[in-house]
Amino acid sequence: MEAPENRKRLIFSLLRLMSDDSNRCSDDVRESLEVAMQCIGEVYGVSLDDESQSARLGVAIDLQNVFDREASANVVLTDEQRLTAQALKEKGNQMIHNGDFKQAVEMYTQAIAIDRNNAIFYANRAAAYMKLQQHQMVIKDCQAAIRIDPSYSKAHSRLGNAHSALGQHAEAVKAFQKAVELDPNNKSYREGLEAMQAEIASKEGGGAAGSAPGAAGAGGMPRGMGDLGGLDIGSMVNNPNFMSMATNLINTPGFANMAANMFQGGGASGMGGANFMQTAQQLAEQVQTANPDFMDQMRGQVGGDPSADGGAGAPGSSGTGGQ
Repeated sequence: MEAPENRKRLIFSLLRLMSDDSNRCSDDVRESLEVAMQCIGEVYGVSLDDESQSARLGVAIDLQNVFDREASANVVLTDEQRLTAQALKEKGNQMIHNGDFKQAVEMYTQAIAIDRNNAIFYANRAAAYMKLQQHQMVIKDCQAAIRIDPSYSKAHSRLGNAHSALGQHAEAVKAFQKAVELDPNNKSYREGLEAMQAEIASKEGGGAAGSAPGAAGAGGMPRGMGDLGGLDIGSMVNNPNFMSMATNLINTPGFANMAANMFQGGGASGMGGANFMQTAQQLAEQVQTANPDFMDQMRGQVGGDPSADGGAGAPGSSGTGGQ
């Protein structure tokens, strides 16, 4: 069957939706979905595995979100429904705090089922998916939040983090640029943008050249260490809370070996941007495994972006969607 191009785009979006669902199903259901996807794809001549089709037929619009938006356009929630949805969101926030990210996803999903027009619910679920390293789901939820509230800077920032985790640096730059545009005083957004721009520059230029290993950089630190993505190292060193957390980090199992590999040859400029980022990510993952709360605590000390939006009046959103 030779389908029109727009129909193929619709089928491609449907197959992508089914593929996302298969990742959350039991083995038996997943097998059934895969058979159904194969049959539909053969009828319309569409395949998710065809890179040329992915580039031609893939669209940023999420099929489920289109349906949800149309289905809920004229829905007026009762006060009881709003309170129930907010209570579910608060439970999700608590689950994130407790490190139970799968249950947090479930709580936010239940809240969304009640109120599909609340950008915060989607953005908070994206934060939980980020913890689970389900980056495609993060992108999907951030895009939903942005469609509801284009001025929601935190959703743009989380979208940038997800693209970054997938190595999609150009897309990450665009997302962080929008976040900075909406909230130019947010330090973590600027740091994210600068880190992605530096990564792109490193790949285009083959890494920093002409820096001697161990050469002095800003503040007398090794070159490549004086300005970690715009962080104020001096203030951090003088912060007793941060130093206490840093002491705990040093005692993390395996930290010494990871740190030695990370800074061998004079830090970022000695290793090359890509290798430095890869080793730094490995170190961060090891620290996160040993102490799941460490990164959030550190962000709190340096003015970073909390995982989930809280109740009324919490920072991170403006315009439609409320707090």
